[in-house]
Amino acid sequence: YRSVRLFTRNFLYSRPGCSRFGSSSQWVNKLTELNERAELGDVSRAEALFPDLLVSTPDHKRTMLFNTMLKSCANAGDVIKAKEWYTRMTQANVRVNGKTFGKLTEAAAKR
Repeated sequence: YRSVRLFTRNFLYSRPGCSRFGSSSQWVNKLTELNERAELGDVSRAEALFPDLLVSTPDHKRTMLFNTMLKSCANAGDVIKAKEWYTRMTQANVRVNGKTFGKLTEAAAKR
């Protein structure tokens, strides 16, 4: 129950434009930085960026956000971390899609 309250509170007060980043352009900049880390397979830095982005991401962009984390795991060939992120994604009731499973497959293939 506590986590639902925290999620709701964070979600209501952290939309782009009223987020801790101050504007949607700052959110996009952080998202770009996350994607750059993901392309490099820098899972630890991507994980450091993720929490602030999560509380600032609207519902319809959460699949993309989690898929970017899976991309970092795939590019690192870290199937264990990819599984952890997939679990977090499903536990948070974030919609999965074909890209989600593609990144999981890629992580396993690079192992």
